[in-house]
Amino acid sequence: MWPKNEAAAKKRFGLEMFANIRLSRARDIPFLRRIYRRSFGDGLKSEDLLFRDLYREDNCYVLTRFGTPAAMAFALPATIRGGEREWRGLYLYAVATHPRWRHRGYSSRLIERIHADAQAGGMDFALLVPATDELFGFYARLGYEKIGQICRYEYAPAAPLLPEPPLAATPVSGERYGQARELRLDGENHLVWREELLVYQSKMLTLFKGGFYLLLEEGREIGCAAVSWSGGVLDVQEILVPPEKLTGALTALAIHHGAGLARARLEAGRGEDIGLRTQALAVICAPPALRADLSDLYVALVMD
Repeated sequence: MWPKNEAAAKKRFGLEMFANIRLSRARDIPFLRRIYRRSFGDGLKSEDLLFRDLYREDNCYVLTRFGTPAAMAFALPATIRGGEREWRGLYLYAVATHPRWRHRGYSSRLIERIHADAQAGGMDFALLVPATDELFGFYARLGYEKIGQICRYEYAPAAPLLPEPPLAATPVSGERYGQARELRLDGENHLVWREELLVYQSKMLTLFKGGFYLLLEEGREIGCAAVSWSGGVLDVQEILVPPEKLTGALTALAIHHGAGLARARLEAGRGEDIGLRTQALAVICAPPALRADLSDLYVALVMD
């Protein structure tokens, strides 16, 4: 059984009678775009991509006031894999309430409904990445616990010539990246990316002059990375290479993009080995036994 959400339960009878929770409809899109724009401000291109390539009526929940959406949340099918075990669940994305209607418990009630539907459908978990650090406390009140520990690493290539053989970064499709990622994470508990979400993520990264890359040494694949570019800084959302190849791989990515600084998310263990502090990237809501099994869950690549 999923954990009880006592805070949300106390609000159950306080929700206004004119509010309703349901799956979205195509005619809701103008209102959903407005909520997204006011909540995230990612730019029109990102917004267009979301509602053109990812949105479907059956993967987006809305809370309406007198029939008009006031809050929204995407609930995307997700899988966690660990060795020969797999768990089915949901990846929650773009959870937002229009600023005018915040602090009324709308997002809490929306998430509670998604949890109820997920449990009824035999799903094992719900996972999401809070948009800000302040939101970790909000999700804790809804039954979520921190997970997906990472370290943040800043690296500035010191010189173009390295003592080890030079590495190369070559762009690849989302599908090809997913294959390389699964190879690198084989045997670890990790969030699996479905092909359609990898395709969407590839387009999103491209909007920010980045993308998915394989890292090659003398033509041999040694790892993979997902990057975007912002203000002269290369944001390495995920990099999966042998520890001894990390600086070479970051240098190859920086040279490819003409960047003077790379900011990378590292797996917790690797970051701790070089003296970095760990922090949670995501939160998960799941039965206690599963939460214990997934205490070491690797997430890193997320839709942010």
